[in-house]
Amino acid sequence: MAELGTPLDAGQESIVYYNADNGTVVKSSNTLQSRDLQDALDGITLHNTYFPESLIKVIGFGMDEESGFQIITEQPFVQGTHAIIQQRIDNHITQLGFEKDNFLGEDKGRYKNSEVLLRDLTPKNVILTPGGNIIPIDTIMHRNTPVWGAGGTRDGG
Repeated sequence: MAELGTPLDAGQESIVYYNADNGTVVKSSNTLQSRDLQDALDGITLHNTYFPESLIKVIGFGMDEESGFQIITEQPFVQGTHAIIQQRIDNHITQLGFEKDNFLGEDKGRYKNSEVLLRDLTPKNVILTPGGNIIPIDTIMHRNTPVWGAGGTRDGG
């Protein structure tokens, strides 16, 4: 996929490319972490609301033989490192109005407020900039509805 850029990384839900022409990261992401397409698109909107410094722009859609439907997105490439401890992420996210949500006693970078469930916010998904700013770059976010088991009462429709 040379047209997306140089492959950088791959995880459970995304293949990540660096586009040197415009200094962005392009992701081809499946929707397996979401209940449906609406939930996946809501997650992008929520990310952009809480973390505008790593704004996600939808640039297309595609199909992958292995995982199906793909959302193609673009984000600014953020200079920095993943050398950050979870406690610092916890403190930052708490300041944004979230509380830690140790689902089934597990500590997997899961947070919630009355409106939003935020998952997988761990050091590998956060950039610490040279100026000390914490920039979440790869979030999994949902409207906090009862289906996610995080005490949410928000309407799922």
